Amino acid sequence: SCFSLRVPSREFITKSTALTTSSATAVFAFYEMKETLFEIGHSHGLMLLSLSKLAHAGALAGSASKEAVEEGKMNRLRVVCRKIISARRLRILASVALLAASFEVYNDLKPSGHHGTALLALAELRETTETAMAKTASPLIGIITSSWTKLSLGVGAFYCAICELRHSFHIPGAHHGVAIMALSLTFKSLGEVASVLIHKFYPEEKRKKMIKEKDKSIP
Repeated sequence: SCFSLRVPSREFITKSTALTTSSATAVFAFYEMKETLFEIGHSHGLMLLSLSKLAHAGALAGSASKEAVEEGKMNRLRVVCRKIISARRLRILASVALLAASFEVYNDLKPSGHHGTALLALAELRETTETAMAKTASPLIGIITSSWTKLSLGVGAFYCAICELRHSFHIPGAHHGVAIMALSLTFKSLGEVASVLIHKFYPEEKRKKMIKEKDKSIP
């Protein structure tokens, strides 16, 4: 046939999802931020988180090997962007986002989009420091870097977004962006938790044994 159907790779789907959710979140954050430009709040924090996510997705897009660059399979501009977008800069964005959301949380303790933004900022800080913290052997660090903690932050942020969406679903704003980003984080965390459980209860040796027994049972 003239056309061949090509199944997208897992890496392509991951990058596309990250870029799509971050872009959509940024749009909703900007929609609310333009009305409260000089009132520091969760819309500003969410915009910073969106930029952080977009930057991280851009860095992932430039994660090709040196050989691939030399062969001209990847634009050199991506490599430069990857060097500029460091984990330290992403942590700064997440920290400022947390401060912006916390300022609004301090003035309004009712669960809402600003609480969700604060939780998402904590999740972003956790993700950008996960590699460095993993080198430290500590029960507290183990809890922070746990997939269950990541899942809890995602579910908590989504719940806070729902609390505001119940009353203002028809009004586009940062709470919609919080819900999108929180839902993305939750699904991503569920995949990681599932992977942990599978490796815990079904180790690789046990899985290989089950496959062998299944092959033997087939006539």
